[in-house]
Amino acid sequence: MKQDRPTLLISAVAISLLAAAILIAMRGISLLQPLELTGYDIGLVLRRPSLEPPVVTLIEITERDVQNAGRWPLSDAQLLEALERIQQHAPRAVGLDIYRDVAVPPGTDELTRHMKANEQLIGIFKVRAAGSEGVAPSPVLADSGRVGFSDMVLDDDGVIRRGLALLDDGSSVFWSFSLKLALAWLAGEGIGIAADPDSPEHFMLGPTVFRPIPSRFGGYAALDNAGYQYLMDNRRIPASFPTFTLHDLLNAKIPPALLEDRIVILGVNAESVKDSFVTPTSRWPWVEDPQVPGIAVHALLVDQLVRSSEGTAKPMMASPAVMEMLLLTLSCLAGGVTGLLAGSATRLSLIVALGAIGISGAGVLLFQADFWLPVFPMALGWTVSAALVTAFLVQVARRERRELERILSLQVSPMVVDEIWQRREELLSEGTLKPQELTATVMFVDLQGFTRMTESSPPETLLAWLNPFMALATEVIVEYGGMVDDYFGDGIKANFGVPIRRTSEAEFNADAANAVECAVTLVGRLAGLDAVQGQQHRLRFGIHTGSLVAATVGSRVRSKYTSVGDTVNVAARLETFAKEYCIREQVEGSVIAVSDETLRRAGSGLDWRSCGAINLKGRVNPVTVQVLEI
Repeated sequence: MKQDRPTLLISAVAISLLAAAILIAMRGISLLQPLELTGYDIGLVLRRPSLEPPVVTLIEITERDVQNAGRWPLSDAQLLEALERIQQHAPRAVGLDIYRDVAVPPGTDELTRHMKANEQLIGIFKVRAAGSEGVAPSPVLADSGRVGFSDMVLDDDGVIRRGLALLDDGSSVFWSFSLKLALAWLAGEGIGIAADPDSPEHFMLGPTVFRPIPSRFGGYAALDNAGYQYLMDNRRIPASFPTFTLHDLLNAKIPPALLEDRIVILGVNAESVKDSFVTPTSRWPWVEDPQVPGIAVHALLVDQLVRSSEGTAKPMMASPAVMEMLLLTLSCLAGGVTGLLAGSATRLSLIVALGAIGISGAGVLLFQADFWLPVFPMALGWTVSAALVTAFLVQVARRERRELERILSLQVSPMVVDEIWQRREELLSEGTLKPQELTATVMFVDLQGFTRMTESSPPETLLAWLNPFMALATEVIVEYGGMVDDYFGDGIKANFGVPIRRTSEAEFNADAANAVECAVTLVGRLAGLDAVQGQQHRLRFGIHTGSLVAATVGSRVRSKYTSVGDTVNVAARLETFAKEYCIREQVEGSVIAVSDETLRRAGSGLDWRSCGAINLKGRVNPVTVQVLEI
C-alpha cells in the first residue's frame, strides 16, 4: 500500500503517542525510577557547591581509636573524657552519634552528671518500627528533650537521597537528630522552627518552607513518604567538613576555633563498627570509597538545614505529574516528527544526539535552580520515538521498493531499479513512478505465423515454441537498456529511455541506436535458438522515437508502468506495416520497420530500404518508413 505524506504524518504521530503511553506506564510502575534517580544523582554532582564555610566539625572514633581504647563500646569514663575535652571549647551544640541506652562502667555516675549538666549535648535513638525493635535513648537524656532519632531513609538501590525531619508512631512525634542539632545552633542566631502561615502543617526555618515529599515527586513514582521527608541537596561533600579523630581530640590537636561556637558531632567511623551509607555523590566508580560514615551524613543534613535557615539553600521543587506526562508526550511527538523528516540515517543520528543533549542540558540548568525535571524519560521518549518512526519508514520504504520491483521486475534491469530507488524523491510519488513526459524510443516486436500455429498446435507445443522466444527477447531488451513494457500473445512492447528521463540529444540518439541494435541482435540470437529447436522464428519490428507519457496505470490490485501517446501508436503501426511488407514482398526472414526520425538518430550503417512517406493506419500525417530485411 502506498503511503502519502499526510498518512505518514498520522502514522508517525500514532507511533509517538504509543511510545509516550508506554513510557508513562513504565514510569507509573517505577520501571524507569532507577535510571531517573541516576539522572538525579548526576545533577547533584554537576551542581555548584556551597561556598559558605560549614558550621559543623566532625570527630571520628576510628579503628585505631578503638584499638587504643582496648574496647568497644567505649566505657562511660572514656566517653566522658571526650565530651569534656569538647566542652572545654564551648561549642554551641554537641551531637553524640553513639547509642547509649545502657551504662558501660566504669565512670557511669560521672558521665550521667555531665550529660545532665551539658545543655548543648544531644543524643540519638532509633525509632521502633515494623521489623525493628529500635534503640532507646540514653536514660539521662530521654526526658530532657535533647535526643533525636538517627533513622535514615534509603532508596531501593541503597543510596540515601532524602532527609527525615519528623516521624510519628501514631501517638508521639519524634524529631530527627539533625533537626535537633540545627535548631540548637540556630537558637544562637535567634532562629527557631515555625509553622508556615500559608500552610500551618508545614514548618519553616528562617525564610525557607519545608514541604514533605509527596509519594510521586520528580523521578519517584510511588515513594514511601512516611514521616516528614525532604530531598538532600548534597551541595557539600563529606570531605568539606573539618574532620578529626578521637586521638586528635585527646591530644589537643584540634584548633580551638574549629570547636568553639560550632556544631560538633562525635561518632564512630571504624571498620569493626558498621555505620556508613552511600550518597548520590559517592556512588560513582571514580570514588575510591563510596561508603560515607553516618556522622558525615548527619553533618550533610545539619548543614543543609542551617543554610536553608539563612536563605542560601532551597528545597528541591518538581513539576506536577500532569506536566511531566505532557512534556514526555511532546518529546515523543517531536522525536517522531524528527524521524519522519530527517531524511537520512546520518542526519537523524546527529539530530537525535543533539536533541538528547539539549534535553539533558535543560535538565541540568533547571537542576541548578533547584528544580527537578525528570529529563531521562523525555530524552528516552525523543530517541525511541525517532527510532520507531524511522523503523516504520524503513518498512514502508521496503514495501514500496518491493512494489516497485514487482511492477518493474520483468521490465528493466536491476541496475535501473536501483537507480530509480536512489532517485526516488525525484522519480517516485506515493511509492509509484511519477507520470513523465519524455522523449524515448518505442519498439514493438511480433512473431510471424503465430496466429496460424494457435489454430493447429496443442497448447504444450505452442508454449514450447513461444516461451523460449519470450525469454530470449526479454534478455536482449534488458541487455540493451530497454524496459519491457508489455507482453501480448506473441508480441512484446519495449521502451528505450524510460523510466529515467534523458535530457540531451546524445542520450536520445543512444536510445534509438540501442533499440535498433537490440532488434538486429535479437534476430541473430533467435537463429541460434532455431537451430537448437529445429524450428524457425520470423520477427517483425516497429520502432519509432518521439515524445510520450510514461506512467503507472491500473489500480492497487493490479498496476503496471507503461508508455502512452502518439509515439507508441506510430511504433505499433510500423510493426503492422512490417507484417504487410512481409506479405507483399514475400520476405522469408525478419523485417525491421523504423521511422525516419529513429533512423536519423540511430545512424544508417545498415542496408536500409526507404519505403517513402506512408499513411499509417489511424494517422493523418504520413511517416517516412525505412525497412531492414534480415
